[in-house]
Amino acid sequence: MSALDSPYWDSYAQDHSKHYNEEMAKFIRDLAVSLRVQSVLEIGCSAGNDLKLFPQNLDVRGIDISKTAIDR
Repeated sequence: MSALDSPYWDSYAQDHSKHYNEEMAKFIRDLAVSLRVQSVLEIGCSAGNDLKLFPQNLDVRGIDISKTAIDR
């Protein structure tokens, strides 16, 4: 079994909202906006909860090891 097929990460992705830290996500968004970044890449984005908070004018991308998370 490879890390990509891990039951742990599939389970984590299924319960992604339980692991969400809204205050941290807002802090990161505000930091990126204040630094006037043009793009954001989140490594280990799970279902992309944090990425949804960024302004539409930014190029926002995320990658994750879990296919379940990416499908969500």
